[in-house]
Amino acid sequence: SAITNSWTQVTQKWAVSFSHYSKLTIAFIGLGVTSILLFIISYLVGFPDVDGRFWTAVLITGVLNAVAFPIMLKAYELGEFSSVYSMILLTPAFLLITSLVFLGEAVSIGGIAGVLLTVVGLWVIARGNHEHASVPNFTKGNLLGILVAFIWSVTVNFDKLSAFYSNPVFAAAVGSGIVSIGNLLFLLVKHRRVF
Repeated sequence: SAITNSWTQVTQKWAVSFSHYSKLTIAFIGLGVTSILLFIISYLVGFPDVDGRFWTAVLITGVLNAVAFPIMLKAYELGEFSSVYSMILLTPAFLLITSLVFLGEAVSIGGIAGVLLTVVGLWVIARGNHEHASVPNFTKGNLLGILVAFIWSVTVNFDKLSAFYSNPVFAAAVGSGIVSIGNLLFLLVKHRRVF
């Protein structure tokens, strides 16, 4: 997942560089195509039996992910990319609380220690990078990155529930479709165009 996520970031940057489309337009297209392909795979292997709770879980994760994406783009725009991306790595720290609240899952002592080491590392990065004259909104970018980390710590719980109430392929197909539609709506409302 980490490898494919990093590849997604790189290919989105290439797509934005090679075209006149915004990153949000690229995400709309990419997630829309992903959703269609996953629906085709679901159809070929057989649609799962879907628990009624699936729709609530997938709608929550889809809407929150659709909200998080523009916030993340704004954070990258305002702050320094590497620092903002580092703040997003706080997701596991927030998961210590959100997974307990939404799933009733408690983390082991070793897991807590690992998360605390991550937090200390991020604190060192943030303290060492606070004097960026070329990035006047450095702190604001980092705060938005932390907000995205918190939102993702909630969505990952509902990702798990939506996969549990259906299957991973179908849940990803519906979730990607919801985020793609969310990006489309954002483009239409904010920019009044898609391309």
